[in-house]
Amino acid sequence: MILYLDTSSLLKLYVQEPGTQDVQAHAEAVDRVATSVIAYPEAHAALARRHREGAMNRRDFKAVVEDFRESWHRFLVIHLSLPVAVKAGSLAVRYGLRGMDAIHLASYAEILDHGDVEFLSHDTRLMHAAHKHHASHRRGT
Repeated sequence: MILYLDTSSLLKLYVQEPGTQDVQAHAEAVDRVATSVIAYPEAHAALARRHREGAMNRRDFKAVVEDFRESWHRFLVIHLSLPVAVKAGSLAVRYGLRGMDAIHLASYAEILDHGDVEFLSHDTRLMHAAHKHHASHRRGT
């Protein structure tokens, strides 16, 4: 089984916050964790913001960033190709998503035919869109 994580959920593998235990349990129960290549810069931006805002001291920030960078190779990374970008545009319109959320959903859609794939986000709108898209994919629509 593959677990697709958007950036906010992926960061829960590195930072203790609400939902961390749930994401970690899901990640431990699957064969592979997948995400979009956009999660790399998004994660760095989110961690840097936490550091700037004082939620993370410099030592912890450096340690988390290093851990993230060193473990990046373990993820199934979906690249932002032109077909994924075009699909993201369509999904943004179809489900009323922000751009980066649409890229995550399109990246997830890229691997739906790779067997059992689960999508996990802590963004309610994105989760709803992923459930609807998965259902329509199964129906072939």
